[in-house]
Amino acid sequence: MFDELKDAVIHLREVTLRIDVDVIDGKAAAELVRISEDARRAVDSLRTVAVGQVERTNGWKGEGAKSISEWLAIETDCAHYEAQSVVVLANQLQHLPVT
Repeated sequence: MFDELKDAVIHLREVTLRIDVDVIDGKAAAELVRISEDARRAVDSLRTVAVGQVERTNGWKGEGAKSISEWLAIETDCAHYEAQSVVVLANQLQHLPVT
């Protein structure tokens, strides 16, 4: 399963490198925004539920971080406030029913 996801990420990177946004028209650029947003939402949701699992299982401990949000900021090279937001959302999601 992870190999398939890793392959998809590699393929996505290869495809994005071939897109020259300077030569596409406005309508194509707008479509590219929509497609990119769909991809971002898919991976953001996966990251959020995975962060929740890392926290529940203490998978971040022993990695040198003082908290799950510090671990996430280091692991993903994002701002600490962004990592905190993801952790808060992950915690909120575990209390919601599956839809």
